[in-house]
Amino acid sequence: MHENRNLILKKKMIDVFVHIHKTGGTTLNWGILHKNYSKECILDVHKPLTAKEIALVYLSLSEDNRKRIKLITGHFDFGIHEYINIPCRYFTLIRNPVDRVVSLYYFVKQTELGEVFLRTRGYKKEEVDKMNLVDFLESGMFPEANNGQVRMISGVGRSVNFGEVNEDLLRLAISNLNKYFSVIGITEYFDESLLLMALKFGWKRIWYTKSNVNTKKPRRKLSEKELCTLQKYNKMDILLYNYVREQFEKNLRDVRNFEFLLKFYKICNNGIYGSLKKIKNAAKNTILR
Repeated sequence: MHENRNLILKKKMIDVFVHIHKTGGTTLNWGILHKNYSKECILDVHKPLTAKEIALVYLSLSEDNRKRIKLITGHFDFGIHEYINIPCRYFTLIRNPVDRVVSLYYFVKQTELGEVFLRTRGYKKEEVDKMNLVDFLESGMFPEANNGQVRMISGVGRSVNFGEVNEDLLRLAISNLNKYFSVIGITEYFDESLLLMALKFGWKRIWYTKSNVNTKKPRRKLSEKELCTLQKYNKMDILLYNYVREQFEKNLRDVRNFEFLLKFYKICNNGIYGSLKKIKNAAKNTILR
């Protein structure tokens, strides 16, 4: 009996972070995950891959390296467990779809990483430089801007044509979240999401500062045409976000003393850790001078 129990406890389990573009995943990845999993235990792939492709990357590792992997993270579609025959604990962040796609638009147009994003999809920066937000959406060039969250969580990714994500895929995405995801966080509630993940996965190092923030993005009100176009091409994502947010709020209520934990965490992270980072950066700048 005890031997069987020990075998169960030792059974390999891999944590899988499905990193959806412009949801705060870079902050989570580099600010938290790389502090809680040792380097040799992480497979970090940030190309737009299908579940089968990321599985092939994992299976191409040597047997010794595969045995070390405890976390797989990157911009890949849900479903790797179907190809590697190892139990997976999935987690992700979901963002308000309108805000996410607007952020994606400015990220692609204004940042160096945005140029990398374009190159990995076979596009040049000159092709999008003159596009306004509506042009960007209606070009059909970027499936990530068309119900991109439902695409990744349902597992179909870029295989479904632009404009063809439907209610069946929404239902599949919701089913996958309910069946396979240990934690589904929300970008707008990043600290709350992080605490839920830390409680679930046993993370100890949960202090962070934001990463990959586009400071050039203008703060302006969307025009009616822009808003309608965003909603038109992200209808399924909006329904998914509303569902996730309702479930997320229920999950928060189920955690004992969560408001106290959150308040304490924010004081420590924003106050103490934030101050230490500022001091460290100031010292670094002084040395560089």
